[in-house]
Amino acid sequence: MDYFKKNSSSNPVEAYTLSLNSLLSAKQAKISLEIFCEFLFETRDFNKCNWSNIDYIAILRFMRELDSKSRAHTTINTYLTFIKGVAAECWKQEIISLENYIRIKSIKCRKGVRRVAGRALEPYEIKKLKTFFSQSKTNKSTRDCAIFALACCAGLRREEISKLNIEDITGNGVIVSGKGNKTRLVHLFGYVKTITNNLILKSQQKKGALFTHIDRADNFNHKRLSVHGVHYSIMTLRDNVKIKHFTMHDLRRTFATTLLDVGADRFAVQRLMGHSSLVTTELYDRRGEKSQIEAIKLLPYL
Repeated sequence: MDYFKKNSSSNPVEAYTLSLNSLLSAKQAKISLEIFCEFLFETRDFNKCNWSNIDYIAILRFMRELDSKSRAHTTINTYLTFIKGVAAECWKQEIISLENYIRIKSIKCRKGVRRVAGRALEPYEIKKLKTFFSQSKTNKSTRDCAIFALACCAGLRREEISKLNIEDITGNGVIVSGKGNKTRLVHLFGYVKTITNNLILKSQQKKGALFTHIDRADNFNHKRLSVHGVHYSIMTLRDNVKIKHFTMHDLRRTFATTLLDVGADRFAVQRLMGHSSLVTTELYDRRGEKSQIEAIKLLPYL
């Protein structure tokens, strides 16, 4: 049986990415698969790839190529996940045989120790940022302060912040649309509640995007701020305040680490972070040696 269809424009990548719940995951998958296609087919155009030539040997060679470039095992495993997803679509579309797909599916993920990424901000750094905001009364400063507060005091991802609408702010909470279209309610108190409500009052809007572009005259133009725009606003803030390097995601790490440090229930932190697994939440714990020392001191027989 000829498993390669007569229609050479058959594109299993499109079918696979459409099956993904997250648009961000679909974008990441396409970028990764373009690199794989350039390696195997010498083109990044999915429609020009002869997908009947995909097999487990080709994939193993690609993984070895990534090894030679010192790619982290987690990165290689991400590529493998996407490639296996496309291979499944190739089998469904009868581009490859079941035997070929089973061999591809049997490829094992790389093992290794995952390097701890990022950091949690120190209390004095957070205080320095809050002081900077208190000294500036512009609309842009109010917007950026609310972005900072929702990331650092509510643990929101930058994608979640970008998607927020004014209607999502309900009383003392915010309804967050997270990964995989999962929604969660995060309660807002104190600083973060005050600054978020202040932003809404200044924008003079009752619905639509919570975070929007602001022109050079410091006026709201009500065009939604993109994920990149959210990231850029915080990076500009970091450079202006002259704080040690941190990323947007480090603010989320700060939120989780601080809660764990004061003894918050781990399962509550997991739900607040929107994690499916407690294991993922633990990756955000940046308490380090300090928490280990404090734990040892709890031993009753010391």
